[in-house]
Formats: sequence, C-alpha cells, structure tokens
Amino acid sequence: MQMQGKIGSKNNTIFVSKQIERTLANGSRTANMARTVLNSLKELTNIKNLSTLNEDDIKVYVSNLQERVTAGDLSRKTTATYISALNNVINYTNTFVGKNHIVLQKVHAKDYGLSAGRQTPCQTAVSDALHEKYCNFLIEKYKQSGDLGHLAVRHATILAKEFGLRFRESISIKLLSKNIEKGAKLEIGILDGTKNGKPRFITITTDSQVSALKNAQQFMKENNLKSLITRETRQKMTDFAYNGKRPFNKSAVEHSGEKHLSHGERRTFSCEKLAAIKSDNPNLSDKEARQKLTEELGHGRIDVTYQYVPRE
Repeated sequence: MQMQGKIGSKNNTIFVSKQIERTLANGSRTANMARTVLNSLKELTNIKNLSTLNEDDIKVYVSNLQERVTAGDLSRKTTATYISALNNVINYTNTFVGKNHIVLQKVHAKDYGLSAGRQTPCQTAVSDALHEKYCNFLIEKYKQSGDLGHLAVRHATILAKEFGLRFRESISIKLLSKNIEKGAKLEIGILDGTKNGKPRFITITTDSQVSALKNAQQFMKENNLKSLITRETRQKMTDFAYNGKRPFNKSAVEHSGEKHLSHGERRTFSCEKLAAIKSDNPNLSDKEARQKLTEELGHGRIDVTYQYVPRE
C-alpha cells in the first residue's frame, strides 16, 4: 500500500519503522535503528515517501556514513549497524511500497570501503583554491536563501583549515569565553565536541588564526549563538552541511575532478603543521615531530598521522 511508504511526518516515520520491526520480528531495536535511518534519509535527500527512494538517495546516505567514519565520528562497528538497518529499509521498500517500484539493491559495506577492520585511506587535502571556492559558494547560498546555517558552515570550514579541527569540533566550539589572542592556547574540551571528550590545547600562532576565531566569535554574538550550530542538534547541523555541499561537489568534480571533504581541511592543516614543526625544530626526528602533530590533532597514537601525512 502506498501509505506504508510515507515518512513525511514523525508519526509516518514511527509507523514505517514499526512495520519493519513486525516484518522482521527482531524487537524494538530494529524499529529504533530503522527510524534513525529514515530520519537521516529525510534530512539528506528530502524524500517524503519511500516510493520515490532510489539508488542515488541510498548513495547519498552511505557517502554521509563514509565521511563520518573518516572524520572519526562513527566507528566501523556502528556503521555496520546503520548499513544493516538501511538494508532493512530497502527490503521493506522493495516488498511493500508501490507495485511499480524499481527494485533497490542491498548495500554491501565492502563496496564502500566500510568493512570492519579496513584501514581508512589517506585523505585528500583541500587546496587553497578549492577551499576559497567552497567558502564563496556558501556565501552565495546564504544570499539566495537567507539561511544563517550556510554562513555558520563557512566559519566552521575556515576554523577547520586554520586549526585542523574535526567538523564536529568546528561547529560545536564555544568561542565566547575563550582567549583568542596570538600566543594564547586555544582549549578544546568536551563541550566543544572533542572526540571521546578528550581535551587538547592548540597554540594560536598566526594572524589568520586570530582572524578566523574573531570572525566566528562575532558571528555568534550577532546571532545570539553559543556555537556555530544553527539547527536543533549537532547531527542535524552536520546533515545540513553535507546535504548543502552536494551540488558544489557535483560541479567541482565535473570541472576539476576534485571535491571538498570536511576532513580534507584537517589533512591540509596536518601537512602544513608538520612541515612547520620540522622547520622550527630541525633537530627533531620525524617521529618526534609527528608526536607534536598528534597532540595538536587530539589523537592518542602517532600512527594515525600517517593517514594525514604519508611517509616521504
């Protein structure tokens, strides 16, 4: 029945997730995970009915999982659970939603590099030119829509470039009470969205870093914000940013073969920071220099730095 595929409202989504639970007879956890996937699909693709769900929508959802895994916001174990729930939604759609619905293919984690135990590949750095184009794109999106979220994402993108922040940190960081003068140490703690709540300190060394912080701080003050999150939750803000970036990346890939990844800004920072550490401390070994970079990035092992800056 067509009504079984409606997910436009909260009640519709709950109904469909319960139907999936009854079909599989796997308990409430199945319904809860299905509801999470359905809500993300709505946020990322704006679909209102599973009768319109297609392969492109599924790729958008899985690509979002890929970026969250790369950024360290999701473990591969958790991602496997999401993909399993997505496949439950796909099976339900194929079986119950619309007689003429195109059969959707089941998603295999390995096809997207999300298999358990698979190492995250080195991330592509974001060039200065691509960074600038994306920031200008966000300004134009704001002019067209009036949605402050686009300007917030722009500030977050600049902070990620200047400090090597994860996207979740750059949108969550509370700047109103922080000392942002050159030479000060920028503290990023649990309230600022650090992974696993692990705090770290980054020394503010450049004028561009000071400018990025003060501009973001002023934006927060002018719009009565505590952070750069303009949506109800950090996840909704992340989905908003990812969804809004899709047309930019589609155009960028067509023209230059590259696309903007939020975590790519972190790799750009890592490459430049490691070079600066070695330049300022010529007597340090590569391992010692990477240890300093590890502390700046908020990682526990220097092995992770090789994902950002490969061995020479």
